Amino acid sequence: MALRISFPVTVFLTLYLGVNAFGQGNAVVLDGVDDHVTVPHSSLLNLGDQFTLEAWVYINDNATTNEAIVHKWQTNQYTLEMNGNKFNFVVRTSDNFYVLASPNNLPRDRWVHIAGVRDGGTMYIYEDGVQTNSRSIVGTTNTAAGGPLFFGRRSDYVGDIMLGKIGEARIWNVARSSTEIANNYTSTLVGNETGLVGLWNFEETSGITTFDATSNALNGTLINGPAFVATAYSNGTTTETYFTSGTFTVPTGISTLTVEAWGGGGGGGGKNSLNFGGGGGGGAFSKSDLSVSSLVSYAVNIGNGGIGGGGGDGNDGGDSWFNNIGVLLAKGGSKGIVNQTGGIGGQAGSGIGSIKFSGANGTNGDVVHSVANGWGSTDYILDHGGDGGSSAGIAASGTGRVAPSGGGDGGIQYSFGNYNYIPILCVGTVCLAKGPGG
Repeated sequence: MALRISFPVTVFLTLYLGVNAFGQGNAVVLDGVDDHVTVPHSSLLNLGDQFTLEAWVYINDNATTNEAIVHKWQTNQYTLEMNGNKFNFVVRTSDNFYVLASPNNLPRDRWVHIAGVRDGGTMYIYEDGVQTNSRSIVGTTNTAAGGPLFFGRRSDYVGDIMLGKIGEARIWNVARSSTEIANNYTSTLVGNETGLVGLWNFEETSGITTFDATSNALNGTLINGPAFVATAYSNGTTTETYFTSGTFTVPTGISTLTVEAWGGGGGGGGKNSLNFGGGGGGGAFSKSDLSVSSLVSYAVNIGNGGIGGGGGDGNDGGDSWFNNIGVLLAKGGSKGIVNQTGGIGGQAGSGIGSIKFSGANGTNGDVVHSVANGWGSTDYILDHGGDGGSSAGIAASGTGRVAPSGGGDGGIQYSFGNYNYIPILCVGTVCLAKGPGG
């Protein structure tokens, strides 16, 4: 997809992860205030010591960190929830209260499949078909005399209402294996699969009833006005953006990445008593589709913007690359010079990628003449540093002090008559003694 970002002084690298979509369909939208879905109690929902819970969920970015997803909790039974910015799988037994948390940070503003499995003495939790954690458990899972099953809320804490969407929920009275979870979490079920107790796909378009697709007819009722909406629920395309260097680990099932990178903008040249600085050059852009291996970690290097010169030249912007400089490389822009010359933009020809653009050059500094007011002098000269060049080959605009995205501003100085000053603050304009970083 197209990506246009006005980005800050440090540049970034973006990865797009493409995987198979689960499909087009409907989902139920919950408002985080009081919306939820209730399924009346059935003895079929007393699951024993072998069971599996699954759900496709979309957690809004501003959701709280304590919200229920699938919840059967009268006399304490089982739940899938988000808590403390993690997914939890919780089971209450005759022995104790057992919580299993996924180690991953909660994914937000995208679809994710979450599953919890109790297989006798062991609990497992999965995200997008991958087991992320496990622990031991003792005792028989509690049963309930009449407590309902909830989607999107807890029975004992009315404030724990989910803010987001649920695309599908499944409950099984068997412990699904890791292979079954991985191979079938993106599959569309019929409803007659062995061990399937309830299947709610929220395919309705109106009304307050959501139907169980199994023959058990464990139909749910929408409470307080949640709505059905058309959506594509999948873990289809995920974007991760890096503003600092780090490590990226490829998720299970991913074999191709689309990687885009921007080099750091050059720092603007500073202003000394004789000259005013040029703007820094914009960082270059590189993009490639790369073949990768699941669960392998790759280095990500983000080139910092160059520091502006304080009475001297600026500093070059850093290079950004993925894995190593021989795989994907976006060059940083060159520094602005104190003698008014703008820096050269990062060069596409020096980068590595299937699509490459050079950064724009920084402009030279300018001189503005104006009539002095209240200084007892005739004219004064307002010396501006040059504009920084924009990244990805977009032309720099104007001749003011503010740099377009990607490059560093130049230095600035006032000159009054035959005297030069490097001001800290100027009336009616912002005056800088050195160019900021790119």
